[in-house]
Amino acid sequence: EKTSGKDTIITQWYDYKGNPTSKVLDLYNNLGQFTGYQSYNNDGTFRGASEIVYNDHGLASQITFFDKEKKQTTVNHFTYEYDKMGNWVKVICKDDAGFALIAERLYTYFE
Repeated sequence: EKTSGKDTIITQWYDYKGNPTSKVLDLYNNLGQFTGYQSYNNDGTFRGASEIVYNDHGLASQITFFDKEKKQTTVNHFTYEYDKMGNWVKVICKDDAGFALIAERLYTYFE
């Protein structure tokens, strides 16, 4: 079941017997960008969350994760390289522990 609000989509999760198990709130800003989620157990207790910050190009520049005590657990930082047309061609995602993920893509432009 999904219910859409102005800036929030609420998803109720059920087990195989049809009993509600948890609820997730997907949060969006006024530009329609997904800005994070909040997750709750069926009894209303907090399970965890994330918050996303965007750069001037509309791409995620930071994602912060929180545990059930609402304590920050991880922060992922994203840096981008862009081609002459303004499209990202490389993104580096690093977390606080030093783990890095690099993605590259190649555009072919036709005139």
